[in-house]
Order: sequence, then structure tokens, then C-alpha cells
Amino acid sequence: MAKQSINIGSSANDGQGDALRTAFDKINDNFTDLYEGGTNNVNVVTIGKDTAVGGAITLTGSAVSQSGNTFTINTSAGQGNSGALQYNNGGTVAGANDILYTSGILKVTNTIEARGDGTNAGKLKLYCEATNSSHAITIEGPAHSGASSYELKLPGAAPGNTQILQSNGSGQLSWINTPSGSGGSTLSISNNGSALSTNATSINFVGNGVTASGTGANKTVTIPGANLSQQDDKKFLYNNSGSVASSSLLSLGTNEVVIGDVAGDKGILRLEGSESASAHVKIEGTTATRGVVLTVQSNISSDYTITFPQTGPQDNNKILQANSSGELSWIATPTGGSSYTLPLTSSTTRGGIKIGYAESNRNYALQLLDEKAYVNVPWTDTNTTYSVMNSYNSYSAGLVPQGSATHGNTFLRKDGQFKAVDQMSGTPNGTGFGDSVLNIAMTSTSTGYYTALSTEVKSYQGHRHLSFYLNPSGTTSLAGSISQNSGAINYNTTSDYRLKENVVEMTGAVDRVKQLKPSRFNWIAFPNTTVDGFLAHEAQTVVPEAVSGDKDQVDENGQIQPQGLDQSKLVPLLVGAIKELTARIEALES
Repeated sequence: MAKQSINIGSSANDGQGDALRTAFDKINDNFTDLYEGGTNNVNVVTIGKDTAVGGAITLTGSAVSQSGNTFTINTSAGQGNSGALQYNNGGTVAGANDILYTSGILKVTNTIEARGDGTNAGKLKLYCEATNSSHAITIEGPAHSGASSYELKLPGAAPGNTQILQSNGSGQLSWINTPSGSGGSTLSISNNGSALSTNATSINFVGNGVTASGTGANKTVTIPGANLSQQDDKKFLYNNSGSVASSSLLSLGTNEVVIGDVAGDKGILRLEGSESASAHVKIEGTTATRGVVLTVQSNISSDYTITFPQTGPQDNNKILQANSSGELSWIATPTGGSSYTLPLTSSTTRGGIKIGYAESNRNYALQLLDEKAYVNVPWTDTNTTYSVMNSYNSYSAGLVPQGSATHGNTFLRKDGQFKAVDQMSGTPNGTGFGDSVLNIAMTSTSTGYYTALSTEVKSYQGHRHLSFYLNPSGTTSLAGSISQNSGAINYNTTSDYRLKENVVEMTGAVDRVKQLKPSRFNWIAFPNTTVDGFLAHEAQTVVPEAVSGDKDQVDENGQIQPQGLDQSKLVPLLVGAIKELTARIEALES
């Protein structure tokens, strides 16, 4: 039956509501449906003694059945063993046989997980036999920082007396006897200072003649002495291709190490260098860490022998001299020193000295005569002698042909010829400073108008301070210059019409100028100074002839080879653009 609602009208005594009898009939119908169950499925359930609570209770699950107004919950059939605990697992009853509680014992099939709470690791706490005691041990999980999981598996049998647990690499535990001694349960073994990957519980001694004995806790390992006798005191033994070598080759004396002996064994000390440094012997003095180091050059190509003399120097002022076989002998130190005074034969005649061998029609290689020094250049075709002059002589050069005052502005080349500075030629060694044919560097770091290179001309009309020539095919031609023009300087690029062809009037200059990208920037070396200019590779796409070098170019060492920009090469384009704009303005004005 559907729920019955009583119409009570809109206001008291308005004559619109149900009659009194009709209203009570609806009330009776609702109570009948409430207590007997009807289409509304409304039930009243009594919970506890004499306590009635109204509401709807829905019972679901495979163990719930209904017959009329009676609901039955099956708690035995198909729901596990007696004492089993059940729980909801994804909408079905699970764990019927996995968790059992009988006689104070909680049984769990397979695995118990005790998870952490975000701060503390999971724990398993085991209390003593006393009721309500606080005595317990706690097994706690590993720290999260370990970032790994591992498993420990207990042995299959109970331990014997004084046995301890030992794990293999897979976490399997086994019972072993407790090692004796105070060193701990394991022994760490190192190989030349590097610890082995696992600790040891035993040590195995190997080698010819090694024996071990003893039946109790104490064992004896015997290593043979290879027949060292009493007279072999302070001698060494070493393995030589599987056999024990002679004990006489290496021994300790009083504050000394002895290699070989007088009985016929030759002593050789060999020190091998590394791939980056030569071996050396250091002989220190009485002050620690200070001494003399003996070594060889790292690029030595072959062995050679130095043999010392049979006796000492026997006298003062002796030095060692080697022959071609490397045998050293003592010789007297040559006389002389840092200077030698030539004797004077009279007050007007000075002494002199000649050095070298004078061939026919040739002077000595070096002559110190009178007040002057003469140097002969033997590789010249003529018998040319040069004078080394002092600053107060009439010659302005330090080394000039003898008797000549005409070479004051020249220099002496290695072929013995004097050349003017403007005749210098050669091949550069690279692209950096110092690799050019001529390099001029100012070493002063003081501020001021110091000059690395100065030139002077006598006429203000056209004299060149610096000229630039081009010789690509054997013919030299002027390519540019820096010249004097009255009181100013001209920076000239060759522009003679006789050197040009295919001359046409420029068009489209305004469009090309619009492609230029003038910028403001600072040089990395001068971060506080902002200037105007262009980026060379951007200008190169518009006026290629104004730019030298390539974008991102480096040398063989990876050093930047910067592009250059001659901004004067932009002037023709700018003039062309001005002419085109002028024509447009004049056309508009007319």
C-alpha cells in the first residue's frame, strides 16, 4: 500500500481538509503498513531491551536470506573453520581460513605486514609471560633511507650450545659455532691494503713447506725459513720464478742496504719510472726532506753507462770529465773566471785576444783588439767583420760593419746581411700574437698616452705613415695606406677607377639599409661602457665586403677567431639610400 497523506486544508475551519473519519483511516493504513511490511519496505527493529529505534536497515551478502519479514544470517555454512575471522575484501567475505583465533593464539596464513606510519618503521613487539607487564622486545623494520628490501630466512633446525646465526649472500641464516678470541665473530682479510668483498671465518696458508698442527683450540702454522742459517743474519729471501733466490743478494748492513756481495753476485739497483715521470734517487742531508735528487730526462732514448774513477780526486779544484764511453776521470778545474784583464804592453798599446781558427783570407771568429770588439760572420761570402760599438761611438746601431757609419737604421739578419726595418720578411708561425713576422708589445701597465709604435714623416702632403701591399701572384700593388693630409690623418683604401670594371649605379639601397640591425651593447671586457654598433655576422648578410672572418670561427686550439667589421664599407650603401630617399622627397614636393 502506498503511503497515505492527510489533507489538513490551508487554514483552520476552512472546510478544505479531510473529514475526521477519513483522516483516521489513513493513519490506520500507515501503521498497518509500518508493522506488517508493505510496498515501502519500512521496518521497525527493536535493539536492546524495551528500546525501539525507527529507521531502515539493509542486510546484504551471500550469507543473508529473507522469508517474509524474517531475515536469516548464516554464520557457519561455507564461512570457514570455527574461530575464523572474516573481513570484507572487495565486496566478498574473505579470510575465512586465513586468520584464526583459538585458545589465545592468533594464527595467520603466509605473511604478516607491520607498516610504518610515515615517521616510525613497522614494529613487532613481544612481551614476557607476566600479565600486564611492560617487559618486551621490539623487532623494528629498516630505515627508509636504505631504499631496499631484503629477506632473512631462519635455519631449519634448532641451534646447539653457544652457536650464533650467520647469513649467506641470499639472507639464509645458519647456526655456526661462536669464533673464539676477542676479535669479533668474523675476520676481515685485505689484499695489499684493499679489503676483500666478504669477511672470513678461516684462513688457509699455502706455499711450499707450510704445515699446520694442533688438536685443541690452539693451532700452529709453520712457514719454512728456506735454510737461513745464523750467518745469514739480516738477509732477505724472495721468490724468483717459483724458487727461493739466494739470500746473499740483498741484505741490511749498519745503516745501509747491500745489493750483491763480493763473492761474485753483481748488485744492480733498477728504478722504473711511470708513464708521466722519471724515477729518481733522493739523498737527504741532516735536515729532513732536504737533499739531492738524481734523475734522468723523461725522453731518454737508450741506456748509457757512467763509470766513476777508481780513486778520489786526491786534490782540490778537481772536476769530473767523461770520455765517449762514459768513463769519468778527475781533471784540474780550468783557470779563469767571470772576467779576465788583458795586460797592456805600453800606455798607448792595448792588449788583445783572438778566438777561433782563421782560414785563408778570413778573420778570427772573435777578436778583442784595442778598445773594440770584432765579430766575424763566417757564413757570408765575403770577409765581413762587424764592430760591437758602445753607445758613445758615432754608430747608432749596436752591431755594424767595421768602419761604417751608414747602417744606423738597419738590423743584422742571420745570413749576415744588414737590412732596413722596412725590408723585414718571413713566414708567420700561427694566428696569435707572437706568431707574426714582426711583433711589437708594450710591457708598461701604467695609465697614460704611451705608444707601442710611432712613425714620423717630414711632409704633411701625402707622406704615408704606413702602407699596405698585396702580392697574390708575384706582382706587388698598393692596397691601402695611412697617410698625412695637412694636420689630419687619412685612412685610405685603394679606389682608383683604373682598377675597376662592371661599374653600375646602385639600386635598392633603402631596402638593404632596412635589413641592417644597429644595436647598443657593451664589450664583455668593458661591462660598464655601452656603445653603438653592429653584430658582424648580421651585417655580413647585407654588406659582405665589410666583414672579415666567419661566424663562430676558432683556431686549431679552440680559441675564438673573431670576425671584423669595417664600418666605412657601409658608407656607399648609406649614400645610395640617402639618394633614393631624396628622390622620393623631391617627387612628393613636386
